Amino acid sequence: MLSNTIALSIAFCVMLLISPKGINILHRMKFGQEVRDDGPQTHLKKQGTPTMGGILFLIAISIGILPFIGEVSGLPLHIFLV
Repeated sequence: MLSNTIALSIAFCVMLLISPKGINILHRMKFGQEVRDDGPQTHLKKQGTPTMGGILFLIAISIGILPFIGEVSGLPLHIFLV
């Protein structure tokens, strides 16, 4: 239970650190949402909203669980990093 809490805390801190820069990168790479002109006018303000933000969560969670991989499987950590 303690390792879960620590992993969650690490993932949260990583997400706080990488999300501002990550969103800027997604904007530059044009991973934004396309909105059709024939849709509701209120949806036009969503134009350019990054749609690949979930990748930032996957990165943060992966980094958060790295210290505990050996705990679960009993294998050394370097086997999982290869």
